[in-house]
Amino acid sequence: MKRRNFLMKSLFWIITLIFGYKLGKSDSTIIMDKDGTVVSEKIGILNKNLTDTENDLRSRGVNIEAFREEGDGADYSNAVRKAIIFALMENPADRSQNLSVHIPAGVFEIHANRIFSDFDFASLGLTTTTRKGLRFVGSGKQATILKLITKGTEKWFYDNQSINSQRFEHLSFSHMTFTTDNTSKGHGFKQWSQGGEKQFRFFDCELKLGTIQQYEGTGNADLNRFLMCTIDAYENAFVYNNNQSVANELITTDVSIRKGLIHVKAGGGGSYKHYGGNLEMHPHDTDKKDHFLLRFESGAMLGQANGDYNLSDVRFEIHGSNKKLVKTYTDSKLTNVTFTRCAFGTMKGGERVVVKITPNKKVKFLDCILHKDMLFQTTGEWQNSNGSPSNAQVLFDGCDVGTSDAKNLYDRIITKGNAHRIIARDCFMQVGSLSLSPVVQDFDIGWKNLAPRGMAATKKIVPLKMDWKSFPFSDGTNEGVMTVPKGCYITKIYISKPALATSSSNYQLHVGNNDKTITLGSSVLAEHNQRHVIELNEVGELSYTALRLWATGSANVSQTSGIGYVEYI
Repeated sequence: MKRRNFLMKSLFWIITLIFGYKLGKSDSTIIMDKDGTVVSEKIGILNKNLTDTENDLRSRGVNIEAFREEGDGADYSNAVRKAIIFALMENPADRSQNLSVHIPAGVFEIHANRIFSDFDFASLGLTTTTRKGLRFVGSGKQATILKLITKGTEKWFYDNQSINSQRFEHLSFSHMTFTTDNTSKGHGFKQWSQGGEKQFRFFDCELKLGTIQQYEGTGNADLNRFLMCTIDAYENAFVYNNNQSVANELITTDVSIRKGLIHVKAGGGGSYKHYGGNLEMHPHDTDKKDHFLLRFESGAMLGQANGDYNLSDVRFEIHGSNKKLVKTYTDSKLTNVTFTRCAFGTMKGGERVVVKITPNKKVKFLDCILHKDMLFQTTGEWQNSNGSPSNAQVLFDGCDVGTSDAKNLYDRIITKGNAHRIIARDCFMQVGSLSLSPVVQDFDIGWKNLAPRGMAATKKIVPLKMDWKSFPFSDGTNEGVMTVPKGCYITKIYISKPALATSSSNYQLHVGNNDKTITLGSSVLAEHNQRHVIELNEVGELSYTALRLWATGSANVSQTSGIGYVEYI
């Protein structure tokens, strides 16, 4: 024992001699530095700093490069999988406390199927069937690229395979690109769910794949969001086959599609919101069938709060005659599609029906710019005259409906059957330097299909002579022309030209059809210095839509004061 104590003291003496430390009191083994601080305290501080550094590094996540092994070649599947397992095992008891997985700049080939979902939690010692909050962080869109190698076999980045399997929730991906070697085989994220919020988040990502997301199961495939992303889909971008595919959103995200944006299948339903960005529809390489931005299959599980699809402040480019907007099938399920402040200024491929809807479906265009080649079709029969009708409804409110060479909006409406209601209000056309066209656009087609207990149709008053225009000359100039909706009921036509004291020439006003072969009414043949009036009540339905105001007589005297209007329902 004495010998061991002697050796220990000798060792401390040597250390103090070399490093300038000093020993404590006699028989003490405490080492102090020159200023009297106990060295063990400094070691403790150093250990704490090392621990803090380690915790800081761990909070920043794990890098997939740390899990590369010899023999992996270009395939990063094992490295990504091992990094995910390491992140999950950081806190096995808490399903929401995981490390982040960092993916540096570079192109990383993924040869495995379901790289983000094919995990057996139980074999890892995890007791839950769900894990939350796993984060994947790249070095920048177009800098970090994950490339799914299909080799001709359908593969997904994520597919938890069934509603009963283990699955992730609240996954987030930021600053990276997802792509594939085959856009008909390589897809994004397929969620199977029978409950529990999914909440996948994509921030500043690019996804160039076949299908971006597909929702399967019976509940809560929901709350997925894309913020400031770029999407390029070669198949239907989003496929809804879960009846609660709700609250999925794209925010300031640019989209390019070769088929459709959303395809709601027979077992699907939910809602969708799209705010801002550019949306382009381009031809598919091989599939030349009609492609609709939104397609709803017959039997889709839609309803009052489960069939709402909204696109706001989106700029559209539609390239190809088979590219269209909305298609529904006949069933009793409610569906609402709303375009708000959207611009359809670019549309290549000629005139075509872009909206084809059936009873119980609504499409609304609010403050939109519509292309002149867009046609709109409703189909369906009103089955029960004693109850509420099953109308297919289209609403245009405050829309720019095209330039002056375009058809009138109501001439672009196609109705098949009697279960429809198409309304336009406060719309206008671009005419030369004027912002508003004198051509009337307000109409309400199919209002008679309202239920008997519904509100009465609103009367509309539109000008036959604009207040800034002259009354017609007898030589055929300055004649007024207006159009009314097909099938409307004209309740009143009223024309009033005040007396003009400076002229005694004969003058007579007439109102009738556009080619003047039918005269509905005329003023008395009289001199200009007398008042001229046409007043017709309960004119009824007409077989033509264009009305003309013209004059006969011997005088061409300019006069802008006075009014002329048509009232209809």
